[in-house]
Amino acid sequence: MPAGSRPGEPGNAENRVLKRVGDKLDFMKKLFVLLFISTFFLGTLTSQVTVEAFPMEPQSGQYNYFGVRVTLPQTYGTDVVVTGYIYDDGSPDTNHPFSLTVTSGNLTAETADNFYQTSPAENAAAEISTIGTTYAGVSIIFEVNANILKFASFSDINVVLNQLDDDYEDNYDNYDSQLDTSLSVEVLDSLDEVNGFDSRITFRNFENLFPGYNSKRAEIEGIESTWLYNNLSGTHPGDIDLTYDDAQNTVSNTEYSFKIGNDLYQITSAGIYINGVLQDDEGWPVAKTSIKGDGIFTNKFLHDHDFHISGPLVIENDDDIINDNFQEYGSDGLQSMTVCKSNKKDHHGFKYENETKMFEVEVAIHSVFYRGGIHGKVIHFKKKANGNWKRSRAQMAAGCGGKVYSGNCTFLDQPILRKPTNGFKKREEQKAKLHSEFQIPGNNTIWKTYSGELGASFDSPVGYGVWTLYF
Repeated sequence: MPAGSRPGEPGNAENRVLKRVGDKLDFMKKLFVLLFISTFFLGTLTSQVTVEAFPMEPQSGQYNYFGVRVTLPQTYGTDVVVTGYIYDDGSPDTNHPFSLTVTSGNLTAETADNFYQTSPAENAAAEISTIGTTYAGVSIIFEVNANILKFASFSDINVVLNQLDDDYEDNYDNYDSQLDTSLSVEVLDSLDEVNGFDSRITFRNFENLFPGYNSKRAEIEGIESTWLYNNLSGTHPGDIDLTYDDAQNTVSNTEYSFKIGNDLYQITSAGIYINGVLQDDEGWPVAKTSIKGDGIFTNKFLHDHDFHISGPLVIENDDDIINDNFQEYGSDGLQSMTVCKSNKKDHHGFKYENETKMFEVEVAIHSVFYRGGIHGKVIHFKKKANGNWKRSRAQMAAGCGGKVYSGNCTFLDQPILRKPTNGFKKREEQKAKLHSEFQIPGNNTIWKTYSGELGASFDSPVGYGVWTLYF
C-alpha cells in the first residue's frame, strides 16, 4: 500500500482534514481565550449589592453617628444609583432615606459618617430599596424587595426590548465573523465549547445590571437545562414560556411582571393583567367555524410564498405525515376556530437522524398594550454520547407568518417572515418575528389572530416542518 494511503498516516486525506481542523481549533482557542475569560466572568457575577451602616470613629458626645456604604459585586460602565433606608437596629422604618451613586468604574459609595444619629445605646442598620442604572440610554429602576423592573414609559421599554434584540444579533454576528463559517456545524459546535461562547450572554449582562434580579428568561433557561439533562422528560420549557420572546422574558420577573410608571403589568396564560385587573382582549365574537388545520395556514405559508423546501424529510402536523426519519411529539391541536385572540402560543418538536437530533418550533402572538408581536422561534438540539441533550448548531432558517387582526378582529395584515431572508445560518437558534410599537393605549395596540391562521416553521437542508397555532 502506498505511503500516506493508510488511515492515520500524514499523507492520508482524512488525516489532512483532521489536522487542518485541529490546527484551526488550536488557533481559535488562542484567539478567543480572552473572550472565554470575559464571557465566563460576565455570566457568573450575579451576587447582591451590599449595604452597611458604619459608625463614626471615634464616637463622641451624647449621640452615636453612622454613615451608609453600598458596595457593588462588580464595576459597571454606567452609574448605579442605590436608594434605601437607615434606622435604629431592630426598629426598621422609612423615615431616613439615603441615595448613593456609585459612579462608572467604581465599586463603592458612602455618605458622611455622621449621616444618621442615634442615642448612645443604639446601633444602626440599613437596607436597600431600589437599584437604578441605564441601558440603551433608558433609566431603569429595580425594586429589590419586589424583584421587579420599573420603566418610565411605553417608549422606554420598547427602546430596551429593541436594544436587547439588537445586542443578541450583534453578539452572534460578531463572534461568527471571526470564524470560518464554511466549517461543519459539528466543528463550529466544538469551537463554541473551546471558546466558551454564550449566545445568551447579552441577556445575562442586562440582568446582571441589577444584582439580585431574577428574570423569567433565566428561569426558563434553568428549566430547559433540567429538561435536556433528563432526556427531554419533566417540565418542558416551552410550557412555561408565554411569549417565546427572550427580550420580553428578560425584562419580566419570575412572575412575568414588570412596571411602567406606577402601573403593574403581568403576563398570564389568561391574558394581561394591569394592576391586578384582567384586560379584555377577546374583541367582538364572530360565528364559530369548524376548519381543517391544513386549509388556511400551511398551503399559503409554505407553498404560496416561495419557502425553500428541500430534502426528503418532511413532517406537517396538519396532515399527520410521519416517516421513519422524523418523529412527531406534542399536541395535535386540531380544534375549531372561534373568536380572534391574543396572547396564545404553542410549540412542537421534530426529531430526525434516528431521533438523535431535533428542531423545536415555537409560535406565539402576544400583546402587552405598548407592543404587539408575532414570533416564530426554532431551536436545534442534539443527543450527546452520554444520552443527554444539548443545544447545537444546525443549518436552518426560521419562519413565521399568517393573518393578524386588530383588537376588534378587523384584518390588519398577512405578514410572511423568514430569517435569514435567503439561505441558512449555522446557529443553535433562529428567530423570525415582527413587532408593532405603540405609545398610547387603545384597541390598535392589540394584535390578534384566529385559531389555525398563524404558524411557525423551520427550513433546513434535511427538510422542513411547520407548526400551526391552534386554540
